[in-house]
Amino acid sequence: MTPAPDSPVSRPAWSWLLAPVVGLFAFVLSCGFVAPLPTARAMGEDFAKMAMDPFAWQGPFPHRVLGPLLAWLVGAGGERYGWFAHAMMVVFLSLVCVVALRSGCRLAAAALLTCVVAVTGAVEVYKESVGYAEPITFACLLGSLLLLRQRAAFWALQCLGLLNHEGIVFFWPWLLWQKAQASRLGRGDGLGALVAVGVYLAIRWNILAAAPAPTLTANVYFNALPGAAALGTWALAAVAIVIYFGVLPLLLAWHAWSHGARAAGVPILLVLGGVFAMCTFATDFPRFIGFVALPVVGAGIHLLQRPQGWRWLLAAGVATAVAVVLQRQVVGVLFEATMRHLPQPVPAVVIELWPLFVTYGVVIAAMVAAGRWAARPGVVHGR
Repeated sequence: MTPAPDSPVSRPAWSWLLAPVVGLFAFVLSCGFVAPLPTARAMGEDFAKMAMDPFAWQGPFPHRVLGPLLAWLVGAGGERYGWFAHAMMVVFLSLVCVVALRSGCRLAAAALLTCVVAVTGAVEVYKESVGYAEPITFACLLGSLLLLRQRAAFWALQCLGLLNHEGIVFFWPWLLWQKAQASRLGRGDGLGALVAVGVYLAIRWNILAAAPAPTLTANVYFNALPGAAALGTWALAAVAIVIYFGVLPLLLAWHAWSHGARAAGVPILLVLGGVFAMCTFATDFPRFIGFVALPVVGAGIHLLQRPQGWRWLLAAGVATAVAVVLQRQVVGVLFEATMRHLPQPVPAVVIELWPLFVTYGVVIAAMVAAGRWAARPGVVHGR
């Protein structure tokens, strides 16, 4: 997924000028499937309050200051924070378009990929879970792909990503893999990582020391879910990938087999590993599933680089949009089962609904098999 600066359409002026228009169009298009709520919800409410005065260090996680600080700078604190959060989704989608353009895709193809991502859980979940930190993390990770050969800027962005949400480190293995493919990792990268983490820790320590109320500490990452609960959350996360990404696991499987295990399979597994690692510490699996958009962008770009690849991506996008809509009933069933088994819903939900989980396991296996079949010569033409 490394940018290709020699492609005429990939010149930065084209990218930055047209990408926001494409990102906004894709977001508006996605609103036809799920309408965005206007105000922040749940944890988003804490960020909205922080954005009214980010230097008061209030709330349970004042160290996650990047989003509230940006919102404060544009006067979008409090009740306006919801619209700021939706604007961050547009930024994320714009970066999908930029990465595709910089990788050599034509504008229409890049717009198609952006629209496909827009109808997945990476966007749809955050129209209801408004104000959460992940959309900015998505943007930081995609933005990092544009800076793979610019060491200082790359690591500065990682520091900002940490100040948005420290969970970004779960996807650093994927990001470092991408960086290693674009330019060898060297001592400078080790120093950059140390500086980025050191600056973040210094800022975090000072913020938490000044915070007037008890805050969320790093201990949360040293208290993993019990084994059965973690396995149950992983099962829910696997189902959620299909619920929120429709048939796109087939695209990922095709990419892994057609482009090679090292070039495509490893980075896909690194992202999935990050998702399931996060599910080891928390049960908010719908939020974490959005990171699957990262390898989807890479797979979509490589599909678009094949002759007539846009036809296959269009078909996958339409099928995914339909699948996401049709599976809303499944989301309802899972939610109701979870409510019945509070305060310990996992793994009780998996045990109660085991036929559903077996069915989804078969569907996932079928998509992987179909992706391997599609990678055969002559199915998706060209190399």
